[in-house]
Amino acid sequence: KQYQLDSLYESEALIDLWYRDYKNDDLYNVYAVFGLGNGMFIRKLIAGSSPDKDMRIVVYEPNLSIIRTVLKGFDITDIIENINIHLYIKELDDDPIGVLLDNVINYRNVKNVHVAQYPNYSLFFENEFTEFNNAIRINKEAVNGSMDANEKFGRAFYNNIFDNLNNYLESKSIASLKKKLPKGFPVIIVSSGPSLSKNITDLKNAKNKALIVAVDSAMPILMHEDIIPDMYASIDGMKFLAHFEDEKTKDIPVLTTITATPGAVRDGQTAFFEKGDNRYINAFLEKENIDVPELSTGGTVANTAYKFAEYLEPCCIILCGQDLAYTGDKAHADNSLSDNNEIEESTLTYTKDIYGNDVKTSVEFTLYKDWFEREIKQNKVRTVDATEGGALIEGTEIRTLKDIIDEECKQEFAVGECIEDCDRLFDDDIREKFLSYMKAIPEKLDGMLSDINRSKINYDKMYMMAKANDLSKDELTRLFKENDDINNRVNNEPVMAIVEYLIQDSIRRMNDNANRTSNDVRTEIMEAGSVGRDHAAAIAEKSIWIKEDLKKRFEN
Repeated sequence: KQYQLDSLYESEALIDLWYRDYKNDDLYNVYAVFGLGNGMFIRKLIAGSSPDKDMRIVVYEPNLSIIRTVLKGFDITDIIENINIHLYIKELDDDPIGVLLDNVINYRNVKNVHVAQYPNYSLFFENEFTEFNNAIRINKEAVNGSMDANEKFGRAFYNNIFDNLNNYLESKSIASLKKKLPKGFPVIIVSSGPSLSKNITDLKNAKNKALIVAVDSAMPILMHEDIIPDMYASIDGMKFLAHFEDEKTKDIPVLTTITATPGAVRDGQTAFFEKGDNRYINAFLEKENIDVPELSTGGTVANTAYKFAEYLEPCCIILCGQDLAYTGDKAHADNSLSDNNEIEESTLTYTKDIYGNDVKTSVEFTLYKDWFEREIKQNKVRTVDATEGGALIEGTEIRTLKDIIDEECKQEFAVGECIEDCDRLFDDDIREKFLSYMKAIPEKLDGMLSDINRSKINYDKMYMMAKANDLSKDELTRLFKENDDINNRVNNEPVMAIVEYLIQDSIRRMNDNANRTSNDVRTEIMEAGSVGRDHAAAIAEKSIWIKEDLKKRFEN
C-alpha cells in the first residue's frame, strides 16, 4: 500500500485544510503531534497561534529514515532550535515518550492538550500511533490522579513532609543500595492480591537469594506466615497504620516518600526515600547533585515498588499477589486487614485472566495493569508473573512461584548486610544545609507575597472595570500582561510547591476558568478577575498560615 504524505500540487491548500481541524487558539496550550514530516504542519501551528501565547509542541517522529530524508531535502533549523518544540525520534531517544510527556504535561495544562497527526502517518505507523496515544492517556491520567490526590489529601501531604523530616534527614541512599547489591540478582515484589494465599509459603525458599520487597498491605499477611521481607514499600499519604502494628515491622527497612503517612516509618527505622514530586525539595537535591530516583507513578504502591526494582537493574522482576482482579470474588489474600469480599460494583468490569478466562476487575485495577504493560514494553526488563491467578499482564512470563524461585534464586547473598552498609542520603554538611533550606521557607514566601498582592490588586481592577463596562483595551491588556508575568514567576518559584498542597480547590477553579470561554467579553473578564483575585487571596492566606505553622514546628 502507498499513502501520500503531501500534495503533488498545492501544499498550502493541504496545510490549510489540515489546520482547520486542529485550530483552536483560545483553548490548546499543548499540541502532541504524531509525525514531523517535513515540518510544514508544525510551522502552521506556530504561525496560527498568538505570539504571546504559552504554547508547547511535542512531536513524535516514529521513523528515522524519514528524518534523514527531510534533513537532506529541507531546512528545519527553525523547528529544531525552537525551545517550545520538543522533538522525539523513537529510534534515537533512549527514554520512552512518556518521560518527555511527563516534563511537558502538568496540572496547569492537562486540560489544554490536543492530539494531532501529520496526514496519513497513523496509516503508515499504526502500532506507534497506538503507543503514542496510550502514552498521552496514561500521562494525563497520572496528572489528574495526582491532582485528585492532592485535592483530597493536600493538608495531610503538607503535614507529612514536616512530620517525616527527621527520618528523611537520617535516611539511606537508594543510589548507594544499587551499588551495594550484587549483579544479576532477582527482585520479588509481593502484593496482597487474593492469589497470594496459594503460594505465599514458597517465598521462604527465596530468602537471602533475592531482594524481597512487599507492598504495605501485604505486611499483615506475611507476618501471619512469619515471612520477613527484606523491605516493604509505603507511599500513601493516609495509610491505615494497623498494617505496621506487628512489632517485627519496626526492624524491616522501608521504601517510602516524604509525603507518606509518618507512622509507616518509625524513629530509628532504616528508611529509603524516593525523590517524590515536591519541586521545592527536588530543587535542593538537583542543586546539590544528590542522586535520588523518582519512583512515584500516580498509581499503586506496587507500581512504585516495580520502578524501584527496575532502578536496581536486577536480572528479573518476579511479581506475586499481583492479581489486579477479584480472583475468586476476593480483593485481597487471606489474613489481610481489608474486607476480602468488598467489590466496588460501580467500577466493575472484566478482563482476561492468565488462563484466558474472563475475570472481574475494576477501572482502577485496569489503570494499574496498563501502567505495568507500558513499563514492561518500554524498558524491556524481564518480568515474571508468578501470581498464579488474576489478570493477564501483557509482556510478562507466566510461571509458578516455586518454579521461578528454583530457576533464578540459586545463589545466596547477604541482603541485610547490603542494606545495612548503604550510605546515608545526606552527609553531615548537606544535612545541615537541607535543614536550613527547609527553615528558609517562610523567608521565601515573604519574597513571593509582594507579587501576589500586586496580582490581587490587578485582578480587582480588571473585575471593577468590566463591571462598570469600561473595556479600555490598552489598560486591560496591560493588566493581563502584568498578571501573566507575575503568575509565571510565582508558578516557577519552587516554594509554591509547599503552598499548592493547601490551595488545590483554588488551583482547580483557576484551571477550569482558563478553559472557559464566553461570547460576552465583559462577562469573561469579570469571571477571570473574580477567580484570579480569589486565587491570589488563597495563596496569600495560606502563605501567611504556613509561616506561622513552620515557626512553631521549628521552634519545637
